[in-house]
Amino acid sequence: MTVVDPNNGKCLYVKQMRAGVIADNFNLPCIEPIAGIIDKGETPEDAAVREAKEEANIDLKVSDLKMVSECYLSLGISNEYAYFFKAYFDSETYNTGSFGLDSENEVIESVILTSDQVNQLLLNNDCFISAATIISQQISKSYQSLI
Repeated sequence: MTVVDPNNGKCLYVKQMRAGVIADNFNLPCIEPIAGIIDKGETPEDAAVREAKEEANIDLKVSDLKMVSECYLSLGISNEYAYFFKAYFDSETYNTGSFGLDSENEVIESVILTSDQVNQLLLNNDCFISAATIISQQISKSYQSLI
């Protein structure tokens, strides 16, 4: 989910270590949009609202979400399907921090970044950028047309 401040285009992302990165002996965090698995009985919208609270301590309602896109993430190897939502927040009043569920051993740091900052992280190889982040970044760049 891309959470964007419509006043300045800043986006809320999360930063965490991922098993695949650790298994490959890299020590860099991953920058990603808020995301997660849809639990049994949940709608994609319900999952997005729940994940926003768990990963970034942001309170959203289903009515706050706008569906932007949905697609398979890697048709060649998986049937993993993703739903991309957009929601708004006020970056001036949001407090970044460390969140996640203890029961899932999550340590997730929320960060506020501009599209240019995400680009710079990628160019400097300062973190790993997921495919979902690239899609989220494109959404944030065109946030004016999505209002």
